[in-house]
Amino acid sequence: MSDSNQTNNGGDWKNREIGALWLKKSATGTKYLSGHIETGESDDIDSEKTRVIVFANKDKKNDRAPDYRMYLSETPQNSGKSKESSTTETENVVEEDEELDVL
Repeated sequence: MSDSNQTNNGGDWKNREIGALWLKKSATGTKYLSGHIETGESDDIDSEKTRVIVFANKDKKNDRAPDYRMYLSETPQNSGKSKESSTTETENVVEEDEELDVL
């Protein structure tokens, strides 16, 4: 959303935000989205950020199928693998999916 929408709505968009995604490109040139979603209220102590990754649905067969699929992002902390191993796995998944056609 544009900054003018936030100003015109008195910051309503900021109050409704549940996360953020960034458009990224793998070493092979494939585009994907990476970011986080937040669970719980923003001022809640139990609020938690969950890292996610989004790829175009390469198996879309009809209009009812989703255009994109969101997955939990593997990080070295929760997978028990080294940073290099995790990055390589993400790159491999990205190479299997078609490029995002976003923005």
